[in-house]
Amino acid sequence: MFGRVQQRPEPDAIEVMIGPRATFNGHLRSDTSIRIDGAVEGGHIETPANVILTESARVQCDITAKTVSIRGVYKGVLRADRVELLEGSQIYGALYVNSFYMDDGVLLRAEL
Repeated sequence: MFGRVQQRPEPDAIEVMIGPRATFNGHLRSDTSIRIDGAVEGGHIETPANVILTESARVQCDITAKTVSIRGVYKGVLRADRVELLEGSQIYGALYVNSFYMDDGVLLRAEL
């Protein structure tokens, strides 16, 4: 009668954000999308939704997600259905993806 109704958030709702002055190291798991403006210095990011790396992001970890959009610097192993490499991004490591999009002005030094 007075029970709580627990609603799941939309998968593309950004509920987790690492700000531009924050640094993270470890395992981050979320049911919703993740936005990174700061630094990730190791570990693993995992979500069934999306990961967004903005132009100020400096990420060195493994990522498993549905779609990953990168505008910053990324080093690691990325597993996703789709990756979007946007202008100004720098990618190092390995990308295991079903499809990808790459803008002009991307530095890609990774196994694809």
